[in-house]
Amino acid sequence: MTTVATSQTTDLNTIAVFVKVVESGGFTAGAKALGIPKSSASRRVKQLEDDLGVRLLQRTTRRLSLTEAGREYFERVSNALAGVEEAHAAVSDQQDAPRGIVRVAAPSDWGSWLLAPVVASFVEKYPQIRIDLMLTDRQVDLVRDGFDVALTTGPLADSSLMVRPIGSMPYGMFVSDVYIERHGMPASVEELHQHNFLVPRPGPTARLQLTGPGGPVSVVVRGSVSTDDRAFRYEAVRAGIGIGVLPVSGCVAHMRLQRVLPDYELPGFASHMIFPSTRHLPLRVALFRDAILEAFAQRKEECDAATKR
Repeated sequence: MTTVATSQTTDLNTIAVFVKVVESGGFTAGAKALGIPKSSASRRVKQLEDDLGVRLLQRTTRRLSLTEAGREYFERVSNALAGVEEAHAAVSDQQDAPRGIVRVAAPSDWGSWLLAPVVASFVEKYPQIRIDLMLTDRQVDLVRDGFDVALTTGPLADSSLMVRPIGSMPYGMFVSDVYIERHGMPASVEELHQHNFLVPRPGPTARLQLTGPGGPVSVVVRGSVSTDDRAFRYEAVRAGIGIGVLPVSGCVAHMRLQRVLPDYELPGFASHMIFPSTRHLPLRVALFRDAILEAFAQRKEECDAATKR
């Protein structure tokens, strides 16, 4: 066991900087997550090492690694800090008015049809809570990037995260009135190859695996525009470029699109909310979670009602 010196002058903020630098994998990412200059983070860690009288980190031009003493110290203080955060959150949650920042990451195409109305209603109801939202299609690291919650679709690889299912995300084919006026609406699966689709890159074709009343059907479609950006695909469909494969939830009720061959669906993905596993869930985050769950349930009801008309 490594022995380190003790100091009564080391404060929790300095220790928290060290923990964030280690969790983030470097001074640049750690400082960004904390919202401080890189030089300040480096100075804090150096101060901590001086207080303890031992080197905690091995610094090279390419990587940062823990020393033996640093590894032992990190394991102990990270658990202690988690306890402090939980205690602080528990006391804060007893206030009459929830407050603070909820840092959220979500898929780029969720911004307009789901999150914008949810966030607008949420901040009106809880004026002392601020939402810091990043829309991205990349996989985020909640701890390293400093998020309280992430919304995601598809399979989850990290089992250390707290996961809350928020519903499945079936897909369908959607088209705008502009396109229908110009090219008509497909009346059968056999007619799909005659129409223009928004297809995944590199294009120009895509194979759709449909499930309809008669079972699975595979069909090849063509498109004059190919893209991997989901937000662009929404807007391109709305502009009348072609037919798009989009999440069923929201497309009819909110995006004002018409569903092509509504008896046919495409494979979709389950949607989840994920939270850091070692963090107490503050009241402000729990309230946001409940708002998202309610919004998903409402969108599903609206979509089901619209597709049955």
